[in-house]
Amino acid sequence: MNAMNSKAVMNIEKCHPKRGTAAPVNSVAPPARPPPNFLEVRRAVKKTLLLCVFLFCILAIPVQSQAPTQATDPTTLADCGLPVASSQFTSASNITTFNMTADCAYTAQSAQAGRAILYITSGEFTINGNGHSIIGPSHTHLIYLEGANVILNLNDVTIRESSTWNFSPLNVYNGATLNGRNLTVRDTRNTGSRSMLWINGTGGTQVNLRNAQFLNNRQTVSSGVTGSAIYAFNGATVTITNGIFRGNRNAGGRTAVITATGSGTSVQLNGCMTFEDNVQADSTAADDYERRTALGGTATVTDSRTGACPRVFSYWAALTPQKKS
Repeated sequence: MNAMNSKAVMNIEKCHPKRGTAAPVNSVAPPARPPPNFLEVRRAVKKTLLLCVFLFCILAIPVQSQAPTQATDPTTLADCGLPVASSQFTSASNITTFNMTADCAYTAQSAQAGRAILYITSGEFTINGNGHSIIGPSHTHLIYLEGANVILNLNDVTIRESSTWNFSPLNVYNGATLNGRNLTVRDTRNTGSRSMLWINGTGGTQVNLRNAQFLNNRQTVSSGVTGSAIYAFNGATVTITNGIFRGNRNAGGRTAVITATGSGTSVQLNGCMTFEDNVQADSTAADDYERRTALGGTATVTDSRTGACPRVFSYWAALTPQKKS
């Protein structure tokens, strides 16, 4: 009887070994994970790289800006960095500073609101020319400022080769302010009676020029009475610090360069100043500036120049005025 019980216990232990005892030798282990296939890994890497390249190309495509809904909003820039032709600047405009990257040549014949290619009626704007030129079209104003709260800062730029009839490349009206630094106006032609910079002082108009050059400009009408470079009237205030006026011509018999007229009109000449090779029809007329008694009174010209400017006029070098002879 005891022998039978011991056999039964042995059979049970074979089926159910005690805890802590080793597994039977003939037990089957789980299958080992096969090593990764090299070709499959390379395919996965290739797919990942292609996906990254695709996403990069999608993100790199520039979003095309929509054309402005109004022609008067100067948000569409020409290749040179300025607004397209016939743009009106206002205080609500999206861009207030323009940085030129090349010369701008305007050819449009239709001026904005019958005024100019670039017409500013409110707000303050800055054009940084970076040494480039604005080439005006024929038979229209180029830049026209109008309004008591209008300010244009015109820096490091040349206005040139504008050929007009009774229009001016630069116009400042009705209390507007033009601040010009390193500004050159050259090789312009006016077959009417207007100057290259036309300043109507009504409303307190101001023009401040520093390091200005007016070179080889022509006013060709014999009946004209304005200077070929600057005409200030109706109480305008003009301050010029360091200026060269060379090679300007006036067929009207008046001064070849600056005309100041009307009660309250004030022109201040500071720093170095050169008036050279300017020709007017009347040999007795002034080579530099003229104060006229028309328009209700005599203008004031304060000549505080320290001498002639250097022959080579560099904007980016410090000016060393020559002694007054």
